[in-house]
Amino acid sequence: MLTGGGGTYQDSGSERSATEAAKDTAITAEIKARHLDDAIVSMFDVSVRTVNGRVTLAGSVGSYEARNQAYRLARQVDGVTAVINQIRVEDRSK
Repeated sequence: MLTGGGGTYQDSGSERSATEAAKDTAITAEIKARHLDDAIVSMFDVSVRTVNGRVTLAGSVGSYEARNQAYRLARQVDGVTAVINQIRVEDRSK
């Protein structure tokens, strides 16, 4: 919920100011851009969610190299305080 004035934004039970929500949106956008520009990570569908600077990565990739690269790229973005890597590595050779 976003309210006027100096309002707050509520997302999944956490209440944040509109400024914090905007910072999180910018972090998410930067990480997604870096993932798209990366030759390894761009081949996979990795979701990015940011709340108060804490980034959660999810989805599935075909190698540990891709999983680790997605993590490294997220960690490099200014404003990121933590990265929770929930990306699964799946064997796609079948």
